[in-house]
Amino acid sequence: MNVKKITGTVLVAAMLSGGGIALAKAKATKAEMAARQDQEWAYTPDPEDANPDPTQASNYTQVGSLNCPGGDELCGITAPAAGSQPDLDKDPNFRTRIQSLDQTQGDVHSFN
Repeated sequence: MNVKKITGTVLVAAMLSGGGIALAKAKATKAEMAARQDQEWAYTPDPEDANPDPTQASNYTQVGSLNCPGGDELCGITAPAAGSQPDLDKDPNFRTRIQSLDQTQGDVHSFN
């Protein structure tokens, strides 16, 4: 066989496998970025819990969109996902904003 032909075939194979690895990394990065994007989470504590904690991630359910007209009760939050729950540590003051229904950042939502 021709040495140039073998070398060319090996180079093409190496380039193709490298391209596949780069494509897989790009897809993984896209998925990670999508997970870090803000999502809507409805506040859905256990009705049996007499004193639910709004700063517990397990008290939220991901929804397509929130319908929270405003008021004095927690309706939901906007936060990136951390697995199947919201990331309540997205910034150091988020849990405090949830507890105080501070809606100034647009990530805490309430209803009457």
